[in-house]
This record gives sequence, C-alpha cells and structure tokens, in this order.
Amino acid sequence: MKAIEQIIHMSKVDWSVVRIINPNVNKEGNGYATSFGDTSGKFNVSRKNVAACMFEALRKDK
Repeated sequence: MKAIEQIIHMSKVDWSVVRIINPNVNKEGNGYATSFGDTSGKFNVSRKNVAACMFEALRKDK
C-alpha cells in the first residue's frame, strides 16, 4: 500500500487515497475513523460511512 501511495504522490496529480477495511458491514455504525498512518483505523465500516468519508474528503479538499 505504501508503494502505491508513493507512485500516486510522484504523479503530481491531486489524489485522495482511501483504504477501506471490511466494507461489507450492513449496519450504519457509529461513524468512521481516519488515519494518516499514525493511528489504527476501525476494522468494520458500513458502505454508507465509507461514502460519507469520501464525500467529506472531497468537500473539504483534504
């Protein structure tokens, strides 16, 4: 995963990388966690929360 991130970073294109762990959870859950490599994320996430995370990253230009 780190090698893929380096290739994307070197491309000079503005990308957001989202890694999803177990997106098959069928419940809404209690939100989601994000990490920039310094902390561990949650191991279960609903598809709705994955979409919310991606939308928020785009909306806030993160």
